[in-house]
Amino acid sequence: MSSRISSRLMIVASVVAVGLSIGLTGCSSLSSGGSDDEQTVQDAVVDDEPSGVAIPQPDAPLYWTCSYDPTINDDWHDDVLCSNGVETNRPYLREGDDFITQDEIMESAADFEAQLNARG
Repeated sequence: MSSRISSRLMIVASVVAVGLSIGLTGCSSLSSGGSDDEQTVQDAVVDDEPSGVAIPQPDAPLYWTCSYDPTINDDWHDDVLCSNGVETNRPYLREGDDFITQDEIMESAADFEAQLNARG
C-alpha cells in the first residue's frame, strides 16, 4: 500500500471517528433524562385550567350554534354542522330541494339552531 493511499485512509478514518463521537455525544444527552428545554416544558405544564378557555359547567345551559361545514359527498343537504360544545349534529336540511346555495342552507341552519336551543 502506498503512503498516499494510507494517508487518505487515515484521514477518512479520522473523519468517521470524529463524526461518530459527535453523533454519540448528542444521543447520550437525550438518553440521560432530557435537556433543560424538556424540563422547562415539564415544569410549564402544571396549570390544570387553561386561561381564556370557557369550560362549560354541568348546570350551565349549552347553546347550539350551526355553521357552514361542507362535506365531500356532493350532497348539499348536509353541509351544516351544529355544536353545543359537547355534542355535534349534522342535520339533513332542505330535503325537497335539488340544488341548495350556501345562503339557502344557512337560512335553514338558523331555523334548525333555533329549534335546538328551544328544546333547552
